Amino acid sequence: CEKNELQEFRRIASYIYKRNQRWRQSMELSQKDELYKDAMETCAQSGDRELAEELLQYFVEKELKECFAACLYTCYDILRPDVVMELAWLNGMTDYAMPFMIQFMREYSRKVDNLMDEKAERKVEADNKEENAKQAEAQQNMYAQLLPPALPANPAWGAEGYQMPPGGMPQQGYMQPGMQPGMYQ
Repeated sequence: CEKNELQEFRRIASYIYKRNQRWRQSMELSQKDELYKDAMETCAQSGDRELAEELLQYFVEKELKECFAACLYTCYDILRPDVVMELAWLNGMTDYAMPFMIQFMREYSRKVDNLMDEKAERKVEADNKEENAKQAEAQQNMYAQLLPPALPANPAWGAEGYQMPPGGMPQQGYMQPGMQPGMYQ
C-alpha cells in the first residue's frame, strides 16, 4: 500500500502506520509525499522528541520556513527550546522561531512565579504555625502562674526534738523519745 502510485493510498498506509504506533515509518512516508501536516501530527502524537527534532531538521534542510514554524506550533510540548533556537539561528529562521520562544519564555516565567508564590505561602503557613505554637505555650504558662505556689515543709516536724522516723510517717502508738504519753503532734 505504501508503494501504490495513488497518493491517497499512501496516505492511508501512513495513517495505518500511525495507528499501529510505527511513528517513524508514518512520518517518513508523509515526508516523501510532501504531506507535511500529517508528518507533524504524527510527531506530536508520538511524543517522541527525537522524531520531532528530525522533522525540524528536515524542514531546515529543505528551507521550508513556514513548515518549520508550523512544526514548532504543532510539536510545542515535545520540542526543546535550545534545539529550536540553535536551528533557527544557524539557518536564518529566528523570525519564524520567535513566537515559539516568546510563548516558551512566558510559560517558563509563569511556572517560576507560581513556584515563588507557593514558597511564600508555605513560609507564611510555617510562620503562622510557629506563632500559634508560641501562643499555646504562653497560654499554658499563664495558667501555671495562677496556681498556688508550692508550700514549704511544716517546721513543726523538727521542733522540740521530735524527729521524723525513717519512712516519713510518725508511728502511731509508739512514743518518741522525750515525749510524754498522749502527746502527739
